[in-house]
Amino acid sequence: MLPRRNEKQALEPDRLIDCIAGIDRPAGTAGTGLHGSKVRLETWRRAAALCAAGEPRIRDLQDACAVSYRTAWRMRQRLLDAAKALRERRG
Repeated sequence: MLPRRNEKQALEPDRLIDCIAGIDRPAGTAGTGLHGSKVRLETWRRAAALCAAGEPRIRDLQDACAVSYRTAWRMRQRLLDAAKALRERRG
């Protein structure tokens, strides 16, 4: 079993991006901001692709990922927050 990570480590943008890309994670979302999410990793990847192309409307994200409006809103917020933090860290 993997060690439990604290909330600050789990929300680091690099860890979230690595998770979406499927880089070096034994359980896919282990130790990342996506850990504990009930949303499938493939759905996160689809959402990340939409967010990378610009800020999608929540309804567009909901339709593309086949999730509820509330889930689409939360996914969008997590991804945009991670992208913003990553941009700030890189300068």
